[in-house]
Amino acid sequence: MYENCQDTNFYLSCDKINDMIGIPGDGREIFPVLGCQDRVLRVLSGSELLYEAEVPGTPETLALFDVMSGFGHNNLIYGTKDGIVGLCTVNKDNPCHRWEIANTNNLGGITAIDTYDLNGDGIFRAYHW
Repeated sequence: MYENCQDTNFYLSCDKINDMIGIPGDGREIFPVLGCQDRVLRVLSGSELLYEAEVPGTPETLALFDVMSGFGHNNLIYGTKDGIVGLCTVNKDNPCHRWEIANTNNLGGITAIDTYDLNGDGIFRAYHW
């Protein structure tokens, strides 16, 4: 991690990192989340590993879930190489898996993901094409 153009923290992962995102904490605190090849989300605080959360596939892409949806700012939506989409709440203590959408039609992996409330009604809808 860098702060004011200075290297402040580092972490040597035990597996390949596919994606990374920073989850905002209290004040200026940021929790880096690493999506790793071994089907694990690694949540850090500075240079320390807080915990690991297993997911049902290799996480390929990570994004913050739409804050306007009312779910809060610490929710992470992820897409896996085998086409699963899931939502996980990330905090200091432990993860909370909210839901997963299986890839029943074997459509391939998720390489990019984002969220937005298209109808403005606060209801999450998943679209694929």
